[in-house]
Formats: sequence, structure tokens, C-alpha cells
Amino acid sequence: MAIDRHLQDGVFDPEAVTALTAAYEEALRRFGLVDRTDPVTELIAARIIACASMGELDPLRLCERALKGISQMSSSEPDGSRLQAQEYRQCAAQCVALAQRMSLHDNKARLLQMAQQWLDVADDVERRGKGIGAAKGIQQ
Repeated sequence: MAIDRHLQDGVFDPEAVTALTAAYEEALRRFGLVDRTDPVTELIAARIIACASMGELDPLRLCERALKGISQMSSSEPDGSRLQAQEYRQCAAQCVALAQRMSLHDNKARLLQMAQQWLDVADDVERRGKGIGAAKGIQQ
């Protein structure tokens, strides 16, 4: 499941993981997604994690925020890859900002690791988006 990969680093406590998983499952149900390998599931998981990283842990609000963000993606791009990448980079910046305020080394390290993961996902989304655009004959 896409969200499980994001939760493996142990940043969230067990109660938060339960809330995030419930939000993820509800979002997939609302979107009608059954195939857990669909790329949209990764996007939903990332958006839920981003909202939770900013302190939101209510499953319904997490679900609604994730779906709202997806529905607002740019329709001018084939898959909204630039907008997605930009959002992921913003999440990375938020993790770095939080890490700078942390006093415990372990928490700083986890947040910086999470920031790097957001940047890696952003790069991957851009690469895939360029490939999709090129395959469709669209210049990005």
C-alpha cells in the first residue's frame, strides 16, 4: 500500500498511523480506486502525509484536504506533474523548517530524512511527467 512506504520511518505514533491509514482508505474509496498500484494512490498518500506533518490528524479532514488538493491540480498539464513536484518541494521545505526548530537530534534527523524523501518524490514526479508529455507530443 502506498501509504505504508511513507509511514515506515516511524515519525508518527501508532494512533497517528491509524488516523492516516483511515484517511487514505477513505480517499481511495471516494476516488473509486481499487488498484493500489495506480499512481494516484501515491499522490493521495503523499498529500495525507503532508497534511499530517503540519499537525492535522483527523482522518476525515485529512481525506478531504488530500482530495481537494488533487482536484485543484492544473488541468493544463497532462498529469499536473509540475504542480505535484512543487507541492512536494514545499513539503520538504516545511520539514527543514521544523527540523531547524527541533532540539532533539533524532527528531531533526528524521525530519531532514523526510525532507530528502519529499525531494526525491518531486524529482521522480517531474521525470515521469516529462516522459508522459514527450510520449503525448506535449512540450513541457
